[in-house]
Amino acid sequence: MARELKEEFGATATVFDKFSIDGVAELEFGKVVLHCYYVQLTSEITKTIAHDELRWVTPKEALDLTWAPSDVAVIKALAETGFNYEY
Repeated sequence: MARELKEEFGATATVFDKFSIDGVAELEFGKVVLHCYYVQLTSEITKTIAHDELRWVTPKEALDLTWAPSDVAVIKALAETGFNYEY
């Protein structure tokens, strides 16, 4: 997980527990399962290779954005907790 964050965003991070649910979507080419973890960035984001835009949002703002099908259930569950994780 930390390696992927470094590769895609140029950021280092501490990885904590796995989130309580996985993001799942049935797409035309097959099933996508997104395993999610709580992380804390320990450096700045210095790049992006697969995203049009990066920005911090509130839980309400997150619910108003358009997400990939596998992200929707995870974002809704995270918004209910206020994106909070006690570590």
